[in-house]
Amino acid sequence: MMPSLVKLNLSNNRLTGPLPGSIFSIKGLAHLDTSKNFLSGVISVLEGNDNGISSLIIFNASNNYFFGTIPESVSNLTSLSVLDLHNNNLTGSLPSSLSNMISLTYLDVSNNNLLDAIPCKICSLVGLSFVNFSGNNFNSFAPENCNLSPVCLETYGITMPLAAYPSAKALGRAFIWGVALIVAFILVFISIVVLMWRKQEKKKLELTPANKAKSSAIEPASSSEFLSKRFKEPVSINIATFEHALFRITLSDIMKATDDFSKAHIIGDGGFGTVYKASLPTGLMVAIKRLNGGSHFQGDREFLAEMETIGKVKHGNLVPLLGYCVFGEERF
Repeated sequence: MMPSLVKLNLSNNRLTGPLPGSIFSIKGLAHLDTSKNFLSGVISVLEGNDNGISSLIIFNASNNYFFGTIPESVSNLTSLSVLDLHNNNLTGSLPSSLSNMISLTYLDVSNNNLLDAIPCKICSLVGLSFVNFSGNNFNSFAPENCNLSPVCLETYGITMPLAAYPSAKALGRAFIWGVALIVAFILVFISIVVLMWRKQEKKKLELTPANKAKSSAIEPASSSEFLSKRFKEPVSINIATFEHALFRITLSDIMKATDDFSKAHIIGDGGFGTVYKASLPTGLMVAIKRLNGGSHFQGDREFLAEMETIGKVKHGNLVPLLGYCVFGEERF
């Protein structure tokens, strides 16, 4: 029943009859105000409530016509901070279980018909900042030699300066700030994880030190160093061609044909890579383009698909694509 309800204010409505016990089945209810009505009967919502209503923080049933005793089961309201029952017709003794309500800061039972002694331990609650016992028939504190807190020093409800009710709005603001801090912490943590992951991925995508610089001519120290340090795959690779049969070539043959990608063999240089003039072992003169940052492709499948498309293009002003090569992170 209305699980999202936090505050219910029924005050000043001229309501009559008993307070329905079902109102306390709202587990999220934190603030209940039924003051200044014509409600009567026993405050039965507190009786037999074995599981307690741990969410209720403020309960104001003052200025009504409730009668009967305040039951011991009031202590089941473990989170209760404000209990205001003044100006009713309550009778009997104050329940000793009130002294177990460690969250209680405000207690007003004034102007009722309560009897006997005021339990000493109620005045020993550390957080209790306001209490009013006046207008009742109490005869003493019990026992007489108990140590009283300042709020209970003046007998029979002559109270300390009034402390305002804890505001439901203040409680709401505190909750919002707590949630905001948790969300901020989670977002910062996720950002750090993403940055570390991207940094790690960037390291994996780096090529040779020469490729880290902005120079377009890539000159490894030697073919053996290039092969041993950068690649773990076999050095024998296939080149796919379109108008000729596939022929087999090694990466070392490509590097030999370009003198380890020497500047002397460069015949073109652009944003996508450097073009080298080369003579293959078969004697065929070709132009080999080494793509810059070949790993920007999502994978081999994407690169191969693009090469297949380019290879099908035929035009008199275009140099035909004879083949392509994928080797590790290199693309030719």
